[in-house]
Amino acid sequence: MSQQFSTFKRFVSERYQERKEKHKGLGLTSSGFNAFFANYLASHGFGEWLNTLRGLSLTEKQCYLVGATYVCFGQREYKDIPGIMAHLQRYYDVKLPVIEGLLTPEYWQQVLSDEKQPAKAV
Repeated sequence: MSQQFSTFKRFVSERYQERKEKHKGLGLTSSGFNAFFANYLASHGFGEWLNTLRGLSLTEKQCYLVGATYVCFGQREYKDIPGIMAHLQRYYDVKLPVIEGLLTPEYWQQVLSDEKQPAKAV
């Protein structure tokens, strides 16, 4: 089975659709996606999503999306992203691309600056 990269929002959206179908079959009404997303994040964090990244070789764009996810949804600061990337590499066997400065706060400050609005990417 081939693994594919999925953004956190897409991952949660798939869980929402599964739940919505299950509720529909039971004659129940599901909450809206935004409420489900907020509850999912509060209850599960990123753990299940990170498991889907296990063993992947990330592209530069995918690294950006992971970093933007932590900044937008995890309320993490730019300076935290290098440690998160190193954690993914070590504990999730994620292969990072060779990009100059990828594991420095300055790199993430530059690519995820407010003017580029990372929230629109994730």
